[in-house]
Amino acid sequence: MKRILVVDDDINYSNSLKNILNMKNFEVDVIANPFVVEKYLENNRPDCILLDFKMPGLNGIELLQRIKKRLPEIPIIVISAVELKYMKVNPLQVGASTYIEKPFELNELLEAILSVTQQQLNH
Repeated sequence: MKRILVVDDDINYSNSLKNILNMKNFEVDVIANPFVVEKYLENNRPDCILLDFKMPGLNGIELLQRIKKRLPEIPIIVISAVELKYMKVNPLQVGASTYIEKPFELNELLEAILSVTQQQLNH
């Protein structure tokens, strides 16, 4: 069973995502506070991280860079309502495996998770 970490300050959204992914046989942890993610990663190794782009205090790009510096092997999918072309920093250029724009179809997310975790296995 693959373990997914969802990092999003919108706890209702995160819990909905968790419930959906649990039904698809994923084990899901949710973190609403971006400042505790690094502590979580000291003792846990998710197969994939779903990372919101806009969070208070520490944006997704900053957190992405911190995670990739310590754990470059963990695939990260950046999820945001902001279109890629409007972002000051392209998450794909700083280590994200892929980017998904909200709102998205469940199948789009599942395909992305399976794709990046399969790539991880092949390395």
